[in-house]
Amino acid sequence: MVRNFLKIIIITSLLLLTSCERLIESSTILAGNQKFKSGDYQGSIIDYLTGLDSQTNRDYFYYNLGNVYSSLGESPSAFAVWNMANGDSNSSLKFSLLYNKGYLEFQEGNYELAYNHFKQALLLMPSSIKAKINLELSLNKMSAATYNQAPDSVKNSGDIGATDETKRILEYVRQKEAMTWGLNYQEEELENDW
Repeated sequence: MVRNFLKIIIITSLLLLTSCERLIESSTILAGNQKFKSGDYQGSIIDYLTGLDSQTNRDYFYYNLGNVYSSLGESPSAFAVWNMANGDSNSSLKFSLLYNKGYLEFQEGNYELAYNHFKQALLLMPSSIKAKINLELSLNKMSAATYNQAPDSVKNSGDIGATDETKRILEYVRQKEAMTWGLNYQEEELENDW
């Protein structure tokens, strides 16, 4: 009985200390996210547009609204809304913005722009495997496009320009990661061996 009373006092005091505006913003984001996940894109757009009046979470509302437009196949609208989101105050949000822009650019066939977005995203979060994979895919598409547009004399010589340097760096990173993963696996194997 006393424990329940203490829980109620603690919860009530926490609610009183937080502003009602933040609770409303958080509930609007959660409601919009839930509608987006369930496929109610119009409902999520309404929630996100309602939340744009917010001063503290405006970037999150822009980010989520851009995701809805991207899912609907409205690329120009998605880019326009994502560009309104600053994201400078939150590196995780900035990474997500850059990653999503890169992904959409890749889908549109703009491989160089996608490469640049993934590269900037990796500068913020170098451990992202998804961004590394997409960076490499963008690079491969750029190399293939450069190779296909090159004159036959260049194709026969095998010289496709500056992308060889980047490929060599990516191959080096891939080998280093494989060595690290191999060492971790061998250590686990030895520990479990006895």
